Amino acid sequence: MFKLALVAIAAVAIISTIIDVVITLRGYLIQAIKDKKKLETQLAHALREKEHATSSAKTLDLQRAQIKTKLEVQQQEFDRSAQREAWCDTRLLELPISTPTNFHQNTLGYARLALSDRNARMYDLRSRSQFKSKGLWELYWCLAHASRTANASTRIKIENGISGDFLEALTEHAKNLSSMLDNGTPSLQMAYSKIYEQARPGLKEEDVGADILLVVAGDNLIQGGGARIFWIQAKKAPDGASPYTIDCSYENTAELQLNRLRRVHQPNLGSFGAYINYTPKLSFIPSFSLTTYNPIGDLKVNLGEKGARLPELVMAHSALKASSRTGSFSDAGAIVRFLQSVAENRPLYLVAATKHLDASRNPWDAQVLVNRISGHYRYALTRPTQNKNGPERDSPSPGRGGRF
Repeated sequence: MFKLALVAIAAVAIISTIIDVVITLRGYLIQAIKDKKKLETQLAHALREKEHATSSAKTLDLQRAQIKTKLEVQQQEFDRSAQREAWCDTRLLELPISTPTNFHQNTLGYARLALSDRNARMYDLRSRSQFKSKGLWELYWCLAHASRTANASTRIKIENGISGDFLEALTEHAKNLSSMLDNGTPSLQMAYSKIYEQARPGLKEEDVGADILLVVAGDNLIQGGGARIFWIQAKKAPDGASPYTIDCSYENTAELQLNRLRRVHQPNLGSFGAYINYTPKLSFIPSFSLTTYNPIGDLKVNLGEKGARLPELVMAHSALKASSRTGSFSDAGAIVRFLQSVAENRPLYLVAATKHLDASRNPWDAQVLVNRISGHYRYALTRPTQNKNGPERDSPSPGRGGRF
């Protein structure tokens, strides 16, 4: 019995120990479960923090990229603005102190017709925002730079060579415009052709109605859209002569050159006749239009009284609103039909400047326009002229023409 009692006591002790162990293990297990849940909560929080950090990093990267892009855009715009500032050389705007008063006033008056502010000053021509359209600003400065190039050539070249340099400079400056304009902004289109290279001998003496035929087209250049054409007779000032005197008494083998220019000067249709005077004494080209002055009697015209700078003259005639006195051609076909009606008047050079607000639907592509018109002339110039004198045409009344 005693042994059984000892066994029972030992069993009870073992069972008690086992129970204590189980209770202890249970406590450990409960704590482990709690620790696990805590760790899971901490892990979930850590994952959320990681996701937030990753998202924040992506946001920062995006913001950094946006800031970089914005800075690059701002730098590009700064560079373009700096290019425009350098291109709009104030020396090309300055008129020497010796400039005749009327020439200065005529030039400023023409400039104001192309600018939004009727009280604008000469230096406002530097600002794109001052012009009635950006296209006029682009064309103005191309003409201003080309004028300086042309006058620099007068020391070593005759009229034809000077005109060639003028047009090459004009188109080259137009090509460089895209680097100065806002991204995606279509720039002025310019194209030209040396028509006389395809002409038969003696064209200059017999058939030329003007040295340069300038076509300005597109609703970002011509007020109300369409096209206007400028027949430009170029002269080179003789050595020692005043840069503000131009002799319009030159006769080719057919007739007085001025009379031919008068016949094509039909402002109501959008066709204008003008004279320019190449001279190394000036950085600009003095000119006058038959719209404002039609010389009679003494054909040595005083440009100091009647003239203005060429860029302002072209801008003013382009910016005029359409009226019964000032028209424009609706399309290239209308221009060609007009040229056929004045077939005896032929230019040595053809140049087209075009800009349309909607570049994707531009009806005035400069190269296509030049190809069509030059094709018309080259076809005509390779064949003998029939009925050379043609019917008599009305000429503008002598004396002063219409005023702006």
